[in-house]
Amino acid sequence: MQPLNYILTLLITFLGLGCGATLALLAEEELSTGKKYFIMIKHFLLVVIVAMFLYFFDLNRIIAVMLVIIVFILLYMSNVESHFIYAFLSFIFFFSHFNQKLLVIESALIFLYGFPEGSLFVIQNLKKKKLDVIKSLVTSHGSYFIIGIVLFLLLTFSEYYL
Repeated sequence: MQPLNYILTLLITFLGLGCGATLALLAEEELSTGKKYFIMIKHFLLVVIVAMFLYFFDLNRIIAVMLVIIVFILLYMSNVESHFIYAFLSFIFFFSHFNQKLLVIESALIFLYGFPEGSLFVIQNLKKKKLDVIKSLVTSHGSYFIIGIVLFLLLTFSEYYL
């Protein structure tokens, strides 16, 4: 994959966070009623992201289903911070770029995952100014973009020099 295509796709998937935050800032009165739905949608999309990733790597179906169930249980039993999940998603994005079909699916799912994630981030930071919320969102979740670029550069340089 060409570096520009990879970086633009990575950037577009990251913009899902901004879209979710923007929608939340425009419709603040809907946030309290929608919070539980945002959490459910976020967990559902993360499970689908992991399931699609495992599906395309031809793992034994039983192992894949068990891994998806484990991810689903861990999501409901633990309170993993969203910026760690986004760092995890950057690895999924990177490994997806080797398969064009998987990249399209994962990119769309990660973009959609950003909508509820961005909205939930706004809910947690309602007391801040709007611009400060957006800055905080980008700095706290920026690891997704940075890790994605670093992984691609490592791959590119290792292919070039080896």
